[in-house]
Amino acid sequence: MHGLPLLVFLPFALFACGSRSGLPEPPVVLDVEAGVPEECGVPPGQAEVLAKLDFQPASIAVSGAWVFAAAWSFEGKVVRVPTGGGAAVVIASGQPAVNQLASEGAAAFWVTQGLGGTDGAVIRSTALGTETFAGGLTRPQGVALYGSQVYFTDGVGPPGNGRVMRKPKSGGAVETLGSALGEPWDVAVNAGGVYFSNVAGDGTIQRVPHTGGKSTVLASGYWLPRNVALDGTFVHWSAMEPDQLSSVYRCPESGGATELLHAALGSVEGIAADAQGAYWGVRQSPANPTYGAVFTSGPKALLESGDFSVMGVAIDQNAVYFTTIDADGAGSVRKTCRR
Repeated sequence: MHGLPLLVFLPFALFACGSRSGLPEPPVVLDVEAGVPEECGVPPGQAEVLAKLDFQPASIAVSGAWVFAAAWSFEGKVVRVPTGGGAAVVIASGQPAVNQLASEGAAAFWVTQGLGGTDGAVIRSTALGTETFAGGLTRPQGVALYGSQVYFTDGVGPPGNGRVMRKPKSGGAVETLGSALGEPWDVAVNAGGVYFSNVAGDGTIQRVPHTGGKSTVLASGYWLPRNVALDGTFVHWSAMEPDQLSSVYRCPESGGATELLHAALGSVEGIAADAQGAYWGVRQSPANPTYGAVFTSGPKALLESGDFSVMGVAIDQNAVYFTTIDADGAGSVRKTCRR
């Protein structure tokens, strides 16, 4: 990783959920080499390009042998790429404003915002084809898979009437788990419940039971909380500040003090987490505005950086996958090792 700056974390800042005053200064940037040993076949700082794309990708998901990527545009494509690299196969096109992807094996789900009104939808793609899984949505933003259910958010108008919903993967009725929730955005689910970010009002991170009921506010006071990920102990999220920089936080999934993990980043565009660690992608680095980066919560901090914008992040047990908009204006799906 010669010539690339290594961002070094300041000590974690602790403050009570619901309060975010007293943020620390941005991380110190040191012009040193990372010195990370080569692991699992991909040298540090030399992420493998799995596929070049003829569009600018955003959302990404990985499961089994496949990585899925989608464009955020009003005639967007969704593609499938082998985790070992190879040609991108188009599984859907003409998808209006794909906002989030989730996958399980060779099946993928994504949300489209549509072209206005109530034509937003959750779309499902399997070996049998692509279909509308749940329609009639106003502004769906997030989708997640857990157990037998597909969970998704819908920022219903007028503002303040947002919903968190679910539907069995096998089909059936859509169930509303919570309503009048402001404008819910991203969603993540595990055994502890359904976690989501709410960008309306006093921006919050909330949890609602799997079967619905009263939501619990875990953290509040964020200008634009977006990406959400769970590791079994903590819920992680990013929040954009009024100065257009982003920070990454975490809070116990059961509630408790919030930690600031990384401050003053340039537009965080995705978080992924599991028990091994958390990873987030940055569209551009304040230290070098032409470079995007992928960071981890572990001691090695900076995983990858280059002349591209990172637009989404996904993980499996061995690797970190991310979508980029490259210097030539095209897109890529890339892979690096977990470190």
